[in-house]
Amino acid sequence: MEHRLLWRAEIRTLAHHCRLLNISATPMQQFIDVSLDIIDINSRKASLILGLNLKEINHAAILSSMILIRQYKNLKVGLHQYGEMIYNQ
Repeated sequence: MEHRLLWRAEIRTLAHHCRLLNISATPMQQFIDVSLDIIDINSRKASLILGLNLKEINHAAILSSMILIRQYKNLKVGLHQYGEMIYNQ
């Protein structure tokens, strides 16, 4: 039996993410954040935030992000960090 889930994804640059949360001069990594409070199991929908170390989100970044999420088979609730540590200013 195949289980399908519809994702609502927000793709942010790390710089934009830091501005939104009023974070400055904090080392961080790229991330995928799936929060428990925004998952609706009954309607088979979930939301996530993807934070990328890019200057801007362009078409190529969106396509790459879609592939990344589709290939991430064991995506669970929580913050999943990856890549090198970045120092935001």
